[in-house]
Amino acid sequence: MKLTVCGTDCSECGCFGTICQGCNSCGGKVFHAPEGQACPIYQCARGERGLADCGQCPAVPCEIWQKTRDPKFSDEAFQQNIQQRLHRLREVKRPKFSNPLIAVQDMAQALKFYKTLFDLDVVCDLGWCKVLSCGLTLQEHFDKIAGFPAETMKFRSNTMELYFETEDFDGFMTLLDRNPQVEKLHEARTYPWLQRGIHIYDPAGHLIEVSESMYSVACRQFRQGKSAAEVAELLQHPQQVVESWYEKYQAEKF
Repeated sequence: MKLTVCGTDCSECGCFGTICQGCNSCGGKVFHAPEGQACPIYQCARGERGLADCGQCPAVPCEIWQKTRDPKFSDEAFQQNIQQRLHRLREVKRPKFSNPLIAVQDMAQALKFYKTLFDLDVVCDLGWCKVLSCGLTLQEHFDKIAGFPAETMKFRSNTMELYFETEDFDGFMTLLDRNPQVEKLHEARTYPWLQRGIHIYDPAGHLIEVSESMYSVACRQFRQGKSAAEVAELLQHPQQVVESWYEKYQAEKF
């Protein structure tokens, strides 16, 4: 099945593969669209709304669908066609995010790093691929798996990070001091929103941030007698979020 943005199955069309390659291949500029222009449905979904298909739009079937009609259809056949297309779009299962995967050069070294600093164990061992207890996946020989030249892999790109939070930032810093081989991007710092954090690199050069949880930061302010409104302003967080933390903090005191 080769679905277009409007749920039409191109593989059922006699024109597909001959005079038409389908709107997904030609950007909606199919042979029956106005010359040089995309089909109005394609233009709306992809060009204007940035959707993968009309199945993601709450307005479907809209006025554009009603106006974009194959003249060979009777009124009844056209409505059946619309319901058919809607069914196809809605039965498509959207992918769901599973877990992050990072490439590593030395699996043993990577496993030691994540066990030592974050107490992460392997919960699924697939040889070159190992899933850690937090869901993070480590992948050796990523170039072979994905199918691109090894020389195109850019470690230490500084374009993303793995983010960890702790309730005991001082304790983590003590642990870090015991492992001087771990490279730091900078020393521990306090950000304008009063959260303490540090950036380090794992053995493959992936950037990692370890910061104290914002709830811990808030509790430190609560212990100083500050109100939820005052803490919200200091932490640059929505007041309703800080108020929920305050309720939690009060409950934990008893």
